[in-house]
Formats: sequence, structure tokens, C-alpha cells
Amino acid sequence: MKILLLIAVLFSVMIFGVSPKEGMALYRENKYEEAAPIFREIIRETPINYPMYKYLIESLFQIEEYAEALVYIRRLENSSSPRATKSLDYETYVKVLIEMKDLETALKKANKGLRLSTDIITSNHLKRLKYLILVELQRFSEAEEQIKSETGWQKNPLLLYYLGEMYFHGAGEELNGEKLAQGLKYFSESYTASKETANINTENLVIDYLIEKVQELKGLPQRLTFLKDVKNSGIDSPRIEKWLKKYTRTQSFKKDLAELNLLLTGGSLKPAEQLLFKMEKKYPEKKLGGFRRKLETKKKALFKKLAIYISGGLGAIVIIFLTISGITTLVKKIKARPKKEKIKKPKIERVKKEKVKKDKAKKESPAEIEPELPSTSSEDVAVEEITPSEEEQVQDAAAVDAEEPEAVNEEESTSEEDSKTDNKEESTPEEEPEPEKALAKAASEDEDEAPAADEDEKISSEEADAESDTVPDEGDKPAELSREEILSMYLEIASGGDADAEKQFVIKHKSDELMPVFKNIHFYFAGNIKKVLDYMKKADISENIWWLSKIIDFLEEGEVDSLESAAILYLYYKNTSDKDKEEKYRELGKKLRNESQS
Repeated sequence: MKILLLIAVLFSVMIFGVSPKEGMALYRENKYEEAAPIFREIIRETPINYPMYKYLIESLFQIEEYAEALVYIRRLENSSSPRATKSLDYETYVKVLIEMKDLETALKKANKGLRLSTDIITSNHLKRLKYLILVELQRFSEAEEQIKSETGWQKNPLLLYYLGEMYFHGAGEELNGEKLAQGLKYFSESYTASKETANINTENLVIDYLIEKVQELKGLPQRLTFLKDVKNSGIDSPRIEKWLKKYTRTQSFKKDLAELNLLLTGGSLKPAEQLLFKMEKKYPEKKLGGFRRKLETKKKALFKKLAIYISGGLGAIVIIFLTISGITTLVKKIKARPKKEKIKKPKIERVKKEKVKKDKAKKESPAEIEPELPSTSSEDVAVEEITPSEEEQVQDAAAVDAEEPEAVNEEESTSEEDSKTDNKEESTPEEEPEPEKALAKAASEDEDEAPAADEDEKISSEEADAESDTVPDEGDKPAELSREEILSMYLEIASGGDADAEKQFVIKHKSDELMPVFKNIHFYFAGNIKKVLDYMKKADISENIWWLSKIIDFLEEGEVDSLESAAILYLYYKNTSDKDKEEKYRELGKKLRNESQS
């Protein structure tokens, strides 16, 4: 019969070209998606090839095809062939039922597998699954009771490990509270018992589980706190110490990075340069070239700004200097003018009055006047000769005596009244000489123009003062922050962990455009990577490329050790057309998913 079966298998291989060796090679390389179709085809052609069922079921489990895996499991379970029953892997059977949330059936199959199993390793795995099922069903006391019912459980590293794992499940995702403390206690006892009995497998099982839990925690502070608790519980594993140093160093780097960003944003370039120099020595493995370029750009911009301010300041000083020089020169010129004696403005009306009186006297005594006619004409000539000099005196007096306009006006009005009176008394029709008219007109024009000269000086002085007062001050106007500067400042505050400062900053810069970005940056530093991933699935990454690139930098600088982190990096590089990194993080995501399931 066995020979006939072998012949049938070989015959199918020859006809259809399907090789079990090819499927097994892919299976050993964890290429389950490629191996599953080969095993499926072999079973379709030779349904009695029961050993292939195990590999097909395991491949389907790994690629999360639980319903199809259950079909083949039930086929083996319901078969009447002893070889089929023997090929049934109860451990995988229970795992498939757990993933499909059929916990009661899974518990029954785990108990059945324990009764049928003759292999110690398989039995231990089934026990572990059984206790985990009881925990998932919230039957903690029953699970603990069953573990403690076994003989020598206090010194049994594996049973102590199961107790620790059970309490960790009860502690929840945040890993805190009394259940965490109790779980760490059992893990510590299991670790100590493993070292005493040289049980390396259980020792590694404890450490592997704890490191896995560390990586599941969201946020660096929580990871550091958990690792310190593990170390304080008595688990002095070098691997735990290595992870503790790694996360401590990462926290120190992020703190230095946040301080560097703050200094660069605030313009404190000298302290920023000193800190960057220290960081380059302290973290040689980190890529800090971008910060070095940013610092150099800031220094150049500051130099240009200072040059503008200096040139503007010098220009203002020159303007002020020239203004002061002009005012000083004007004052000197005014002071240098010769002081003129105040003289009474000669009044044309008085001259006229005297002349009229003389003419009147001549008429009254013609005998005396007649011989002196030549002298009269000479007197007229004298008046004409005097008039220009008197005109000059009037002009000088107008410039010097501008402060006494009222007195002059009074004298003028008095003179005018006298002149009118004299004109009425005058009986001769003799007209006023032309030189006297010119003198009167010149005197009145000089009196009108004198104040105007003072007014020009006053206006020029006011213009000089105005020019000196209107020098622009560039520091009076506050500069508005750009969107990138606001987000850069928020990244620094959020990464520092100061909740109050973060809240105040969001209130101050709140807007419909910025709030979604604030939320997702907050989610990242709060450790809620899933929220950031959900946002990236819906958002237009090209429009958010600037701030997302900052989160991508943070992720790549740390350890990409969660499926969500790998997914975020994959989506980012997929949308930025970086095929190499897109493929890198796609493969990493698959690897992390497989590790979490196994």
C-alpha cells in the first residue's frame, strides 16, 4: 500500500511538474505566500499526501488565511485514516481557533492535544496556549489554579514563566498596576530558576517576551520606565541592559536635538554651534549634516541682516549729522550778521509835510522866496538825492525791526493822518513828486516782505527737524512667523514633553489649517503611532510633506520596531517616489507582522 501511494505521488509530480522539494525550500525560507500554492496543488492532486497538509496549514496560518487553514484541519480531523490524525498539528489548530476568536473550542482542542501529545515541547506549547486562552476568557483564577496544581511549580521555570505571562496579559497594553508588578515577580523567579538549572531555553523565553513587550509600548519614556522596572525586579540580563542603554541614549539624543532646534529657531547661533559640535562627537552614527547646513544658512542670513542694519544705521547717522550740520551752519550765519542800530524808520509823510509847509511859507511871503528860487530847486534835488539813502534805511529797518510792526504801523497811521490834514490845508494844486511815491511804495513792500524772510527761515528749520525725526526704525515692526517656523517650534515643544507649553502654543497659533498637523505631531510624541498612520492613509501626503518629513526623520533616527512605524515610512516613501526605501519598509513591515504572529 505504501509503495502504491509513493508511486501515485511521483506520478503526479511527473505529470504536473509540482515538486514538494520546491515547496519545502520556500517554506524554510519563510516564503509562505509562494509555498502555499505548491502545497495546495500537491494536495489537490494527491489528497492522501497527509504530510503536505501540515505545511499547507502552517503556510496559510502565516499569511492569515485562517478560514482556509481550518478547512484542511477539519479534513484531517474528520478523516478515518490514522495517518491523517497523526498529521494533525494541534498547536497550529489551537492558534487558528484563537485568531478566529473561537476561544471555547480552542480550549477544548488544547486539552485534547495535551491528552494525545507524546512530545514534551509540543505539550509545553499547548499548556501555554491553554493558559493564555483562560486569560483571554478572563478566567485568571482558574488559569493560576491549574498552573499551581502542577507538582513543583515554584521551581519550574516554565510554569513560573506562564504565570508571569498570564499577569502581563491582565495588566493591559499600558503595562502598569499591581498585575504588572506580580507578572515581573514571576518572570524574575522564572529567570533565576532558569539560570540555576541552566535552562537556557526558558531564560531566553523570558527575555524575548520582555523585549517584545518593550517594543510594543508607545513612546520612549514608557519604554525606559518599563526597562528600569524589569532591571529593578532582579532580571540582570545583558540584553535588557543593552536595550536600556540604547533607549537612554536615544532619549538623550532627542533631548539634545530638541534643544538644538530651539536654539536654531531662536537665533542663538553660537550656543547652537557648540551643541552641534558636541552632538557630532557624542553621536557619530547619527546624520547631523542637515543641521550643520541649516546652521550655516542661518549664520549667512544673520550676517546679511547685520550688514543691512549697519548700513541703515550709518545712513541714518549721516542724515542726522548733515541735518545737525545744516542747522549749525544756519545758526552761525544768523549770529554772524552785523547788529544794526535801531533807527526810526524815516517817514515819507514827514518829508512831504515839511515840504508842504515850506511851499506854503513861500506863497505867503513871495518877496522873500523869489530870490531863493534856485535854492528851492536845489532843495528838491537834495530831496531826490536823499530819497535813495532813506529807501536803503527803510529796507534795513524792515529787516531789523520786524519785531516792532505794531509801533511802525501806529507811526504810519499817525503820519498818514497828518499828511491828510496837511493836504486839506494846502491850497496849491502842486502834485507829490515821483521820487517820494517810489520811496513810499518801496517802504510798504519792504515791510510786507520782511516777515516772509523770517517765515522761510522758520520753515526750513522745521523741515530740518522733521527730517531728523522721520528716520525709520526697522525694529518697531514685529516679524510674522511662517507656517514652517510655527510647525518647527511646535515640533520642538511637543518633543520636549511639556504639556502646558504645548497647550499654550496650540491656543496661540490655532487655525483650521494648522490644527490637523498639531494633532498628528502630538499623537506622534504621545506615542500614538496608529493615529498618525490613520491620518496618512487619508491625507494628501504631498501637501503635508514638510512636517511629515520631520516625523520621518525622528522615526528613522530611532529603532523602527513596530508595524505601524514601518507602515508610516512605507506610505511616505511610496508617495515621495523613493522606490528603494518603499521596498525596504514594505519588507520590514511584513517581517514585523510575521514576528508578532509567531
